[in-house]
Amino acid sequence: KQANDNRKDEKARLEELVKKRTQALENELKERRRAENELRSSEEKFRTLVNEMQQGVAIHKIILNNEGVPCDYSFIDMNPSFEKLTGLKRDDVIGRRVMEILPGTEPFWIERYGRVALTGKPEMFENFSGELGKHYRVVAFRNRINEFAVVIEDITEKIKYERKLKTSEKIFNHVLDMICIAGFDGYFKELNPSWERELGWSKDELLSKPWIEFVHSEDRQATLNVKSQIIGGEEIYQFENRYMCKDGSYKWLSWNSYPYKEESIMFGVARDVTLRKNDENIQQILYEIASASTSTKNIEELLN
Repeated sequence: KQANDNRKDEKARLEELVKKRTQALENELKERRRAENELRSSEEKFRTLVNEMQQGVAIHKIILNNEGVPCDYSFIDMNPSFEKLTGLKRDDVIGRRVMEILPGTEPFWIERYGRVALTGKPEMFENFSGELGKHYRVVAFRNRINEFAVVIEDITEKIKYERKLKTSEKIFNHVLDMICIAGFDGYFKELNPSWERELGWSKDELLSKPWIEFVHSEDRQATLNVKSQIIGGEEIYQFENRYMCKDGSYKWLSWNSYPYKEESIMFGVARDVTLRKNDENIQQILYEIASASTSTKNIEELLN
C-alpha cells in the first residue's frame, strides 16, 4: 500500500511538472508570437514611413574587384522618393549595377560609398551627378556587411540660388552706384561700399541713425513725401535730393526706388549727380544774366 501511494504521489508530481512546463512553453510561444507581430507591425510602419519620406532612400551592395577595391555597386531597394529625385525606376534597376545603368557615373561616388560599406563609418556630403544632372546632399551608412544605405536630397535649386547670390554679392560690392535696402521704419538695413566711398561715412555710422538725418534740411519734406509713396506701393524714378557728406559738404543724388511691402523694406539705387546739378546751376545763372536788363544794377543783383 505504501508503494502504491508513493507511485501515485510521483505520478501526480510528474503530471504537475508536465502541466507547468506545458504552460510555460505556451506562454513562451505566445510571447514569441506577440514579439513577432510587434516586429512585423514595426517593420510595416517603418516601410510606410520610408515610402512616405520626401528624402530618397535606397539600399545598395558594394561590388569589389579582384584586389578588393570597390569598382561598382548594385541596387537592392529604394523608396518612391528616390525614384522621383533621380528619375530611376525601381523595376528597371533593382539587381543591376550602377555602371550598367549610368555608365558615366563619376568614380567619386563609388569610392565614397565603398569606404562607407567597408569601414562602417557613415559619411555626409554634397556632390554633383553628371549622369543625372543634379546636385545631391547625401547621408550614407552601412546597414550590413558589404551593403550601404543612402538618404538623398536634391539641392540643385539651392546650389543655383547660392551661385546667383554670390554673383549678386559681387555686383553689390563692386558696382559704382550707391545701393541700399532701407526699412519702412526709416533706417538703412544694408548698404554697399559705394556709400562710404561717396559720402565718407562708415557703414556703421550710416546704419546707426534714421537716414532722413543725412538729407539736406531743404529736401527733407519732399523726401518724406516720396517715402510715403514708396510705402504705398509706388516705384520712384529719378527723384533727386541732397545727402550730407562726413566733411559737411552735400552731394546731389538721383534715386530709383522700389518697395517690397511684404517685407516692409525698400530697395534703392542712387547715383551722384552733383557735377550735373552744378552745371545746371551755372547754366541757369548764365541764362538769367543774359536775359536780365543791361542795367548794371540788375546784373549786380544777379551776381550778388
